[in-house]
Amino acid sequence: MSSYCMENHTTVKNLILLAFPGSRELETFLSMVFLLLYIFMIVGNGLIITIIRVERRLQRPMYFFLANFSGMEICYTTVFMPTIITNLMTGYQSISVFGCMVQLYFFVSFGVAELFLLAIMAFDRYQAICNPLRYTTVMTTTFCFSLAVGCWVSGFIFNLPPSLLMPRLDLSGNNVINHFLCDGPALIKLSCSDTSLNDLVTFVLAVAVMLSSFMFTFCSYFLVIYTILKIPTSNGRAKTFSTCSSHLTAAAIYYGTLIFMYVRPQSIKAYDMNKIVSMFYTIILPVLNPLIYCLRNKEVKEAIRKMII
Repeated sequence: MSSYCMENHTTVKNLILLAFPGSRELETFLSMVFLLLYIFMIVGNGLIITIIRVERRLQRPMYFFLANFSGMEICYTTVFMPTIITNLMTGYQSISVFGCMVQLYFFVSFGVAELFLLAIMAFDRYQAICNPLRYTTVMTTTFCFSLAVGCWVSGFIFNLPPSLLMPRLDLSGNNVINHFLCDGPALIKLSCSDTSLNDLVTFVLAVAVMLSSFMFTFCSYFLVIYTILKIPTSNGRAKTFSTCSSHLTAAAIYYGTLIFMYVRPQSIKAYDMNKIVSMFYTIILPVLNPLIYCLRNKEVKEAIRKMII
C-alpha cells in the first residue's frame, strides 16, 4: 500500500482522466480530430447497416453478421468518445467514480461481444467454404439470429463478475487515471485496498474470452485456407479467398493489437504506450471498419454505387 493511501483516507468521488495533456490549443485541435473520426465512424458503419438492410443481394448470413458487427462498433465507440471529445473541448477532465464504472462496464461488454462475433463470422466463412453443400441448411435465419443475440448477451454476462467487484475497491488515494477512458487495470491500481480478487477474476475471464475467441477464429481460418489451397485453379482460389479477406483483415488487426497490448514484455508496458495502442483498437479500427469491408468487397461496393446512382 502506498504512503499516499496511508495518509489520505478521504473517499474519492471524482476521477481525473488525463487523456492527452497539453496546451489548450492542442486539446482543442485533438477534440476536432476525434469529433471528425467519430462522425466518420458513425456514418461509415451506419451506411453498412443501411445498405445490408435495403439491398436484397446482401441479405445473407455473412452480411447479417457484418451489420451486427458495425452496430457493435457504433455502440462500443459511443460509450467513451463523447466523453473524450467533451473533455478535450472544455478542458474539464473529471468523471464521477460511478460514471467511470458504468463506462468501463459497457466498454468491456461491447468489446467482449465483438470478440465473440469475430469468431462467429469466422465460423460462417468456414461453413461457406469448407461445407458449401450444407451451408444453407446449417446457417439458417433462426440459427444466425440466435448466434448474433448470443454474442450481444454474452458480452454483458461475461463482464458481470469483474464489474460487480469494482465497487468494493477503496478509492481513497490518488484519483488520476493516465488514460483517455476508464481502463480496468488503471482503476484497480488506484485502490488502497486488497485487489487480488479483482486481479484474479479479471485475468481469468480476459484469458478465457480472448483465448477461446482467438483459437476458434484461428482454427476456422486454418481450415478455410487449407480448403482454398486445394482448389486447382488460381482464379478459383482468388475468388474464394476474396469472400473472407475483409473479415480476415479486420480480425488480424484486432487480435494483433490486443496481443501486443496484453502479451508484450513488461519492460515496454508504459502508460503512454498503452494509450497509443488502446487508441488503435478503440478508435482507429472502428473508423477503418467501413473502409476494410467496402474497399475489399465487390458486392458492397456495387451496392453503394447502386444506392448513390
